[in-house]
Amino acid sequence: MRSLGLVAVLVVSFGLGHVALATADTIDTDIKHLEHSSNYKTRISSALRLAKSNDRRAIEAFVRILESPRARRTLRRIAALSLGSMTDTSTPAALRKQVTQTLTRVAKDDRDRKIRRNARRALQQLKDQPTAQRPPRPVTNKPPKTRAAMRGGVFIHIGTPRDQSRRPARDVPHALHTKLRQTLRSEAPRYRLDWPTGQAPTAAELDDADVRAYHVRTAVLDYQVQKRGREVEVQCTVSLQVNPWSGSDGDERWSEQQAASAQGRGRVMGGASKRQIAASKRECAEAVTAQITTEQVVPFLRRLERGSRK
Repeated sequence: MRSLGLVAVLVVSFGLGHVALATADTIDTDIKHLEHSSNYKTRISSALRLAKSNDRRAIEAFVRILESPRARRTLRRIAALSLGSMTDTSTPAALRKQVTQTLTRVAKDDRDRKIRRNARRALQQLKDQPTAQRPPRPVTNKPPKTRAAMRGGVFIHIGTPRDQSRRPARDVPHALHTKLRQTLRSEAPRYRLDWPTGQAPTAAELDDADVRAYHVRTAVLDYQVQKRGREVEVQCTVSLQVNPWSGSDGDERWSEQQAASAQGRGRVMGGASKRQIAASKRECAEAVTAQITTEQVVPFLRRLERGSRK
């Protein structure tokens, strides 16, 4: 007989956070954190606040980050993505020229594909100024039934689950993908998990159908296996992440207010054979995934949905 117990879910950072715009008296502090903090999350938070500013100091800091091959890849992606909107007609000509030169070089030569893509996007934004008009909506040739079937609402793109433990269980990723879909269908039936074309929608398709999209991915972080008499106790730690999603060909989107993560733990008592231990790992990960999705992911998505209507 196998028994399953769920340890209380530990919420790490699930919930809508308030993000203040970077102001003159906080920019220097955020730049200091961006360039020198030993805490990676602090550096990311500072970068996201600076990205909302067109202050010369913030722009110069992002240029330094983008030009530094030692800077974290994620920080350089944020810098490349943001410089196009941060730099405008109020930016000094010399600094604007430096931004353009840096982005041009990065768009051509950087080793990271996403950094190159973000730099090209930023260069296009600079080219479109000073009018700064929104690019016209791409013309698509989707059949009418696709537009009608998907008009409005929320689409959830389920990312490929990962088993990041030291001893991964081979069938766990597939099981977690199935469990996540089942739980979302049960707890949030209004959210769409499939696109009428049978493929993941592009940015143009989402925009044309006026659909908001989010990416949800689950991962097993760790297993602990201990013998308890004739049985074996398997403990698992599972993480879920939610981010805005721009389509299969969309650009990256960075937002503290619309991104969240949570971790949960569970335990299963089962048999001691290799096959039984593998089954316990799968059952534990499935149970924690279902609980976090029900208690954290779905309520978070609903808060985002309500917020977008205001």
